[in-house]
Amino acid sequence: FYALAVKGSDIFITCNGDDTKGWVSKITMKDGKPGKLMPFIATKVATNVDAPTGATISPDGMLVIGQVGEINIPADSLLTYYDPAKGKMVKHLKTGLNDFVAIGYSERGVLYGLHYSRIAPDDGGLYMLEPGEDAVKTTKVASVDKPTAMAFGPGGELYITAIGTPEEPKADEQARKPGMLLLMRGLK
Repeated sequence: FYALAVKGSDIFITCNGDDTKGWVSKITMKDGKPGKLMPFIATKVATNVDAPTGATISPDGMLVIGQVGEINIPADSLLTYYDPAKGKMVKHLKTGLNDFVAIGYSERGVLYGLHYSRIAPDDGGLYMLEPGEDAVKTTKVASVDKPTAMAFGPGGELYITAIGTPEEPKADEQARKPGMLLLMRGLK
């Protein structure tokens, strides 16, 4: 399991246990109790891109999924939109990012994503995402060393977790700390 998004009584969970399918599973709540976890969308079948990771609900109610892609293929991550009632893909957009691991909307409806970037670690960080007709315009907001998850707080602040780099820094580098929790304020 990677991430989850909630719309009404439905909980959508990205999972990649079956690498041939890349599932988004779904649980429906009834009378305050969760139903059975069921495979819902085979994202790899729909997009031909591996590993659904990030999940969120757009301001207009669409289920939005970030697809990491293959870890050894650059710039193959996608942003995909699905009808949450039917599980049908509405559109998928290229991001130009390597390993897209988390997504979320700010209080103002701006979409942000975390880019882990195994191939080019210096490209990793927080990006503002502007979906267009055929692709996503990405703008790097902050460098983050191996980011993993994010969540917006009630005041609009953004919390980011990162693995970081546990190795000792070279003489000309700043020390990097593993296991970071970052707080960002003032985002759009």
